[in-house]
Amino acid sequence: MTIRYLPATGYVSMPWKNGTGSTDEICLLPPDASRDAFELRVSRAIIATSGLFSAFPGVERTITVIEGEGLALEFDDHDVDLTTGQPHRFDSGLTPVGVPKGGTVRVVNVMAARDAWHLAPAEILTAGTLVQPEPHGLTIVFALRGASELSDSQATVTLGQEDCALLDAPARFVPENGSALLVVPLRRASGA
Repeated sequence: MTIRYLPATGYVSMPWKNGTGSTDEICLLPPDASRDAFELRVSRAIIATSGLFSAFPGVERTITVIEGEGLALEFDDHDVDLTTGQPHRFDSGLTPVGVPKGGTVRVVNVMAARDAWHLAPAEILTAGTLVQPEPHGLTIVFALRGASELSDSQATVTLGQEDCALLDAPARFVPENGSALLVVPLRRASGA
């Protein structure tokens, strides 16, 4: 695979699991996975009003606001205030109340089943670098803004804004004017 390109034009819109909003499905693995049984799920969603997140027990989630003023996550015992472009990882079995700040926000979610993957800390890249997944690992890259090139030994892929790609081998990130990538590394869980 090395670079698996997932253009935004191919995302599939569907209702949220709890029925209170809609999401764009970017990637669901393995191929026979469902929203209730998956190893990896990448999605993009609009949060227009305050409401409970859907519960995904046994799953870790990294959420990143990609448009809007920010999002408050109100958990039972603490709150987290997210600004645009700030990734946050949490247990997706929890159901925080999401409160958009200053109007509608859009987010991208990377969700990984704990028995298959461990989510490493996400980062935002704005300068050219080598994106290097761990051995037998996988890295999700999402174009936050602008266009970016990803190149490996076989091909070069241009990611337009909000396009996504999966990497299982090193690829060089070459930013264009003002572009930025969200990078979410995953490593295989032991025994997976």
